[in-house]
Order: sequence, then structure tokens, then C-alpha cells
Amino acid sequence: MKIKKYNEFITNDTYINIDVKNLIETIEKKRGNCSVLPKVWSLPEYKKIIENGTDSIPFLLEKLNDNTAMFWLQALTEITSEEVDKDALKSGDRINAWKTWGIKNGY
Repeated sequence: MKIKKYNEFITNDTYINIDVKNLIETIEKKRGNCSVLPKVWSLPEYKKIIENGTDSIPFLLEKLNDNTAMFWLQALTEITSEEVDKDALKSGDRINAWKTWGIKNGY
């Protein structure tokens, strides 16, 4: 949900930030204990995160630091059209590959 601008300190970027954070929180609540990735990827909120494009990347990279990291690796691949983790076999290696990518790309 986007908020209305009520003063000069809230910009369109703020709208995006609030929207992405809310979408991520909603997905995490909806998924509960479900670990079925395709089920998460089919949620409308997930699709909105993808539609936000590169504006979502900082929030997704931040989520790589917690136990929901695996849900966001696919989103990063979809948004960037890159497979930075294609050679990584372990989830920790995949996560580290994306963190390195984020640093190299200014996130």
C-alpha cells in the first residue's frame, strides 16, 4: 500500500521503499512455515516485487542475511536477468555470490 505525500520530505522513492518492505513482510507472513518455493513465487505480492524491478534489489539483498534468503534468490535472478550463482551448489555459496554481486554493483 502506498501512502499519500503529506510533506516535502516524502518522495516517490519513499513510496517505493514502503511498498517493497510491505510486500516482503506480507509474503513472509503468508508463507508461514511453507518452504515450497514455487508456491511463494506465485503470490501476487512476489510478482509486484519483480515488477518494481531494480528498486527492489536493495531490500532483497538485505533479506539474504536472514533465514528467508532462499525465497529471494530467484527474485534477484528474475529482476537482473543474471545468474551469478549458477556454479554454486550450496545455498550459502549462492547467497554469498549474490552479496558479492550487490557490492560490485553498488548496492
